[in-house]
Amino acid sequence: MDRLWGWGGPRQTFEAFSGAAFDGRRLYFFGGGHHHYRGNDLKVFDLKTFAWSRPYDPSYVTDEAFVAARRYVPRHGPRSLHTYDGIIYVPTTNALYMWAHYARHAWKFDIALFEATGDPWKAWQILPDPPNKDSQRLHLHMTALMPDGRVLLVRQGRGRGAMIFDPKTETYSAPGPTNASYTSLAWAPVTGRAYTFRQGRIDSYAADGTDFREGVAQVPTAFGSTQIMDQSGVAYDPTSRRLVFWPGGRVTWTWDPVEDHWTRFPNTDGPAPQSVLPEKPKVFSKFIHIPQVNAFVAMARPEDGLWVYRLPDEDTLANTMADKKRALQAQGFECADTVNGWTCPNLQKQVAQGRVVKGVYRQCARVDGPVEFNGARLENRVCGSKAALIARDGADIRNVHIQDITIGINGACIRWAGGSVRVNRVTCRGADMGLLGRGDRIEISDSVFESTLDHGKNYGHVLYLVSGSEAVIRNTRIADPGNEGHVLKTGMQRTVVENSDLAGGERAYSRVVDAFNGGVLILRDTDLTVGADGGNGDLIGYGGEMRTRFDDNRLVVDGGVLDCSAGRTYHTVHTWPDRLRRPAMDWRPEAVVGCPRVPRR
Repeated sequence: MDRLWGWGGPRQTFEAFSGAAFDGRRLYFFGGGHHHYRGNDLKVFDLKTFAWSRPYDPSYVTDEAFVAARRYVPRHGPRSLHTYDGIIYVPTTNALYMWAHYARHAWKFDIALFEATGDPWKAWQILPDPPNKDSQRLHLHMTALMPDGRVLLVRQGRGRGAMIFDPKTETYSAPGPTNASYTSLAWAPVTGRAYTFRQGRIDSYAADGTDFREGVAQVPTAFGSTQIMDQSGVAYDPTSRRLVFWPGGRVTWTWDPVEDHWTRFPNTDGPAPQSVLPEKPKVFSKFIHIPQVNAFVAMARPEDGLWVYRLPDEDTLANTMADKKRALQAQGFECADTVNGWTCPNLQKQVAQGRVVKGVYRQCARVDGPVEFNGARLENRVCGSKAALIARDGADIRNVHIQDITIGINGACIRWAGGSVRVNRVTCRGADMGLLGRGDRIEISDSVFESTLDHGKNYGHVLYLVSGSEAVIRNTRIADPGNEGHVLKTGMQRTVVENSDLAGGERAYSRVVDAFNGGVLILRDTDLTVGADGGNGDLIGYGGEMRTRFDDNRLVVDGGVLDCSAGRTYHTVHTWPDRLRRPAMDWRPEAVVGCPRVPRR
């Protein structure tokens, strides 16, 4: 079972660099790749019934390894691999075709044969090898259906080239030139050409795979990193006659291949998906136009499911943008990356100068000195898969609002990256974690950190201070952790919290305070309030992990209200004498409400 399950199980079919195919009614997903998931079953979503199905069980995985250790081969059918944009449905043959990365062979899944026999291993059939195939394996392929029912294949890696595959004869044309990368391939009827993009430029091909044109257009730098470009979904919209790019989050881009015109479409109203990794969206061909409803169906993070998206017309967008700009101007904002034609200047350059224009930024920055953010708002962007702001030694971050920061695990509003750091008048909401990191000394004042996220492998600690000499927190609210997270998790030698409010919230959090190394913990004039569902049943945990031992271990509670009335609480202070001798306590709270086993002074 472990051999079949791999690192992540069946969800990796959707997450591990995979694409999808569409037959006019159903979406087909296949893959996993290498060690992620080795099951070679199809997952199918029916857009008419809105129902998921798995038509057959995966084949048993044998002991035979291929190419590298522990890359096992199924007894029947294709291996579970990264499909990228290498899976496609062809209506003239009613079959799926797949050229998966590292596969031994190309494969066909005959849908009619499967429906007639119920036997997936008859329906899965090996195809002839493409020209110039590596002797051991296929490399990455991209696919697009041409008007005549043939498939344009663009291959990267060894033997790279663009070629035509004829599903009726199962033959390939001779490969033509290409310069492919990890991306999707899309056909645009308005120009009669197919397009792909690589490292900031767009390349194109004729319908027969010839006439390769490199660099027919450039992707705007505001679109994002090369990885975003290379892993975004791209599909043709016949109404606007544009290619639509979706990098997995709240924003889409369109490109007019006739006029070479780009338009950015932010999601201005209503719900929208979160990007799984802002720099690695891994969408590929999981962004598909559905002609019956003139809309797109899309998937990035498996836990978010499928989304339906319809491109707004530009007049509606212009009116919406104008309304949004006026509303932001009324709040004192001077720019917004969410408003077309009113975007903000480069955030990192402003940070280096120590002063930031008040705006709404879809940008991130590294901070190593004092910076006045003037009430700017940062959202939906992280640097280095870490945080919206990475605070290095000497950073002094003042007056900024940060929200909606997620990479699926440990994405933070602020990452403390060593040294001494100050944080003042910061509001953080809707991040994987509020503030995470380690260093020497950190001071947090007049701030709000709350409402961390609850998904995936993430433990939604609001503040997680891993290690250092001293943390001082004053006049700050820390509240509402997600997914077994602590409100304040500290491994500091000395932690002082003054005139602050720490609360568990309504979700399945863990502890209000977790001083996992012990040390000196001083709570002065600070209210601690348990939430509705504290999983550990502790108000305060002290010395539970002991990664580092300190000579001075003391717990001081001086003033403040300790309120355990809202949820289940087994320990007011939970200690582990087998790990750390009971600390000296100075216990003088202003009031205690419903907390059991209150320590003696």
